[in-house]
Amino acid sequence: MCGVGPPFAAPVPFSARRSSRQTALEFYRRHQYAKATETFEKAVATEPKDGKEYRESVLLFGQNYCLTGARVNAIEVSYMLGNAHTQTRQPQKAVDPFAVMFGFKPNSAAAHLITAQFMVRQEFEEDARKERTTAVQLDPNLPQTHDLLGEMAIFRANIDTAIEELTREIAMNPDFAIAYYKLGELANAEGMLRRALATDPNNYSAHYMLGQVLMQEEKTEEGKKMLDKSRELQQPGLH
Repeated sequence: MCGVGPPFAAPVPFSARRSSRQTALEFYRRHQYAKATETFEKAVATEPKDGKEYRESVLLFGQNYCLTGARVNAIEVSYMLGNAHTQTRQPQKAVDPFAVMFGFKPNSAAAHLITAQFMVRQEFEEDARKERTTAVQLDPNLPQTHDLLGEMAIFRANIDTAIEELTREIAMNPDFAIAYYKLGELANAEGMLRRALATDPNNYSAHYMLGQVLMQEEKTEEGKKMLDKSRELQQPGLH
């Protein structure tokens, strides 16, 4: 019932500077689930609840509880129920557990959208589309609905459709940097990330994303500086 965790990059030494979430991911990669659970709990307590990193941390937090056989709690039960219904292609039964898991209202647009995202992880595209449709019917202005369609189009290598959907996402949600990044509109992504750092210079995620963008633009020296700054900011006590 625990399911299979998402793929991750090769392990890096523990001596590297990292956040609680990165440390937890490293424990998870090494199958040290008890340590991963403890560290994911710290990440869940500090990450913004509307971000994708928080969603992944919560998912893996619940999964690690399951793998270690630890005392169940609301997050674990919600994850296990939602994941089980997803794997058995019963998304309508997964909506409320995922709502509890992420703090959404039952049967809300956001709950249906997160269920659709979980269905995409399982490659159940038809079910994902139905949940996405329900989410849009409940809230036509809900962010990330077109991003989801763009992701599915990318998976099918339907580039024209992906560009169309991601462009629609940007029109609805112009501050959504990931959509710019996916479209390859690097100049737009760079400008937005620079504005983000102007207001929050200690945002290590923005430093990291800007570093990646600059490296793709072949601005190697500045890109490396941004990546180094991101690692520096992830030291305990610096953010």
